[in-house]
Amino acid sequence: MAEIWLRPEEQVASLQSEEFLQGARPDEPNWAAFWQTLVLDTEAHELKAGPALFKGQQWVKLMVLVKRKEGVSLEDFRAYSLHQHGELGLKLPGLRRYLQCHTVDGWYGIGEPTLDAAYQLWFDDVEALRDALESPEHKLMTEDYEAFVNPRYVHRLVTREHWVIGPEARS
Repeated sequence: MAEIWLRPEEQVASLQSEEFLQGARPDEPNWAAFWQTLVLDTEAHELKAGPALFKGQQWVKLMVLVKRKEGVSLEDFRAYSLHQHGELGLKLPGLRRYLQCHTVDGWYGIGEPTLDAAYQLWFDDVEALRDALESPEHKLMTEDYEAFVNPRYVHRLVTREHWVIGPEARS
């Protein structure tokens, strides 16, 4: 999985910067299989800020990619996701940071996107993540998916981040 965090006004310039061309671009053969790529353009909602991220950080991140349940409107999905479901996530033991990233509206103008959201939850280490996944709070969070998410389209991935560029701000 690769993430590229951009602000719309910086997109073109940042993808042509020396930093990108000498950093991420040469690294693409290690992760990019364009024929199997799913692009998910999202707007991030920070539910728990946590400490600042930095290059070399060893946190473990749980990524959960979801598609809303058939018959649930996009507006209802987003509201439920951010509020009711988000509150459950905030109760996970050991949670350091929590983002809900919802697919931007523009994707719905050209058809139905593959996914509606990516949830990102950070923990100190594998043991902290394991404790969270075995907790009653996680059981409630998982059961809550039935209210608004299509269970066929819940994809989980656990990873450690490897920053090629960033996360420090660029001028």
